[in-house]
Amino acid sequence: MRKVTIISTKHNEARHRVWESAWVKAENPLLLLIPAHTPVYNPDGSVWSSPYGVEAHFSPAHWFNAFVLKKEEGTEWYCNVASPAQYDAEAGIVRFVDYDLDVYVYADGTHKVLDREEFEENSRVMGYPQEVRERVEQGLQELLRAIHERRGPFKDSNQRTRL
Repeated sequence: MRKVTIISTKHNEARHRVWESAWVKAENPLLLLIPAHTPVYNPDGSVWSSPYGVEAHFSPAHWFNAFVLKKEEGTEWYCNVASPAQYDAEAGIVRFVDYDLDVYVYADGTHKVLDREEFEENSRVMGYPQEVRERVEQGLQELLRAIHERRGPFKDSNQRTRL
């Protein structure tokens, strides 16, 4: 497997988060494995890590990505409404623009949309173009349909991958 770095930015190109090491399991669509305790760097200099392994699902066609949280007590998902990821295999970088809206999916299948206020604020402050606002809203609706219909990374919550 090939090692890559995941870089998320904001619309103004400021770095948001960096996962320093992930492993490419599949390229089309892009599936990355992030081992437990992989450092994640925030723009304020703080660093955190997950105590469990994570699978990161990216599609070049969708305005969202899904991080599958492989918790002992059950699989959960943290989803970012974001630009489609750009994968540069030669440079070993996966890059996407995080557009603030998130959806957390609990092990029982219930979900919660997060950070609507952050999206509205950043939309004004960074001047998101109308086309971007529309794509973000469409991405959110598509993500919610995929969750409801159990498609993509949400289709088999019982399948577990040890990292």
